[in-house]
Amino acid sequence: TVRHRTRANNRMQADESTPLVRKDGQVCQPPPLILRLVDIANVALLGYSTYLAYNLYKVLPTDALVPVKFGLNGEIVWSMKGSEWIFLYPGVILIICAGFLILSCGIKCLALCLDSCCCRGEFADEPSRQKDMVLHYLTRFVTLSISVVMVAILIFSPDNAEEGTFQGIPASVVWAMLSFDLALLLNFFYSMIYVVSKDEIEDARDEKV
Repeated sequence: TVRHRTRANNRMQADESTPLVRKDGQVCQPPPLILRLVDIANVALLGYSTYLAYNLYKVLPTDALVPVKFGLNGEIVWSMKGSEWIFLYPGVILIICAGFLILSCGIKCLALCLDSCCCRGEFADEPSRQKDMVLHYLTRFVTLSISVVMVAILIFSPDNAEEGTFQGIPASVVWAMLSFDLALLLNFFYSMIYVVSKDEIEDARDEKV
């Protein structure tokens, strides 16, 4: 039927990726496969962090002070009493993975139930669609950097697990994450202003014609 054909066309449009093109013809948007790889990396980090946390939990004293907050230089700012707090770090990654999974499944279910709403290929205009994609890149890579830091804490912070002592993490880890996230934010704002604006896209199309 026409209705089913419309849904099939919408799903085909959702799988297509239109690159972000400036006046000079430079392609600024990587293929959507990268987003899937980031999700796979988050799941892998979830499994690895759970493995590390479980091994620490087995040897930590029950009344150990587990650090839950670190300063800009990696020093311990705040700790919680109880060895079970070591699972806070894989828990953060789990929330990230579950959040993206629920959001993705919710969008797909709504897209199947509604002909036009929530389908990624249907936006008011091309700039709106591309801005939505840029936002996805920002959130995915920021959450990936958080997952990496959670694993780094489990690796570097334990000093003597059997005695329940912890130390700060290298300041380079903290500043590397902050620098990476700052670069993502700057790229996000640059893309919003200079790459996916309506004029830039129309000019790029005119040059191709």
